Amino acid sequence: MGIDIASFRALIESTPKDGYGGNALMLGRQKVRKNDKTPTLYQSWMDEKKLNIRVEDIYQEDGYAESLFTSLGFDSIETMDFSDYEGAEVIQDLNEPIPKSLYNKYDFIFDGGTLEHVFNVAQSLENVFNLLKPNGQFISMNPLNGWPTHGMFQFSPDLIYAFWRHKAGCEVLRCAAVPKFIRRYKTVEIPDSKDLGGRTNYARHMNLDTQYYLLGHIRKTAKSSLKGVALQGDYLVTWDKKD
Repeated sequence: MGIDIASFRALIESTPKDGYGGNALMLGRQKVRKNDKTPTLYQSWMDEKKLNIRVEDIYQEDGYAESLFTSLGFDSIETMDFSDYEGAEVIQDLNEPIPKSLYNKYDFIFDGGTLEHVFNVAQSLENVFNLLKPNGQFISMNPLNGWPTHGMFQFSPDLIYAFWRHKAGCEVLRCAAVPKFIRRYKTVEIPDSKDLGGRTNYARHMNLDTQYYLLGHIRKTAKSSLKGVALQGDYLVTWDKKD
């Protein structure tokens, strides 16, 4: 998908005021999309967040996003992909388990629209977990609604909570339905159905005639670990009540 207006805003909203640090990884080499209006818009968001970044510094001649990530404070940025056709440094099929040499390697991972193209979703999520260092963060922007021919899957918010919170023991810092056209439609923050005591109809707050991303912002803690299977939150509530 690349880093469009919606993805850019999600990144800026997550950025600490003193910037990030450490080493970052892109799943798929992302490009920063640009038109006549986006530089002014991007600069206004960075200024609003009080980030000391000039918009001209986030662009590079080939259109890719390394300059954006270094501007956000990362010491290094690499790309992981199935192929090196776009110059990825780490060649890896996310359908398969990653080698142990890649475990706990990255402070930050960004998925701007890759995991929906990976058939083995469960394995790909476990790979991302293993790639992250303790206290590392993961931000994903994957299809939620309106992308029927884009990838193999569109994802549900329950996937974020079921895998990252209940199976992996990570912190879900944010889960939201983000419209592609963010200046026309509202972003909908989505809580864990387990916390609500049952399933919630978040779709009533969305315009389902347009495209939405599923935004997930995750922090892996020092105590996080993969255990059991990923179970949907509202069923956990139902089973607890029955027991």
